[in-house]
Amino acid sequence: MTIYIRIKEMRALSGITQQALADRCGMKINAIQKYEYQQNKSIPFDTLEKLCVALECSPGDLLEIK
Repeated sequence: MTIYIRIKEMRALSGITQQALADRCGMKINAIQKYEYQQNKSIPFDTLEKLCVALECSPGDLLEIK
């Protein structure tokens, strides 16, 4: 079982760029890119919260179990 982080999909639905999302979350763009390309094996709860606030979604919208 793998947890897939759906940031790219949710960002596309919101119509914002990677840079705009990074700015809203107070993160660097390369951190957003690593999550979008599934290069990170985990996501801290505080980062998940920032992403949910910026994308106006719930954690269940960002995480998918495959």
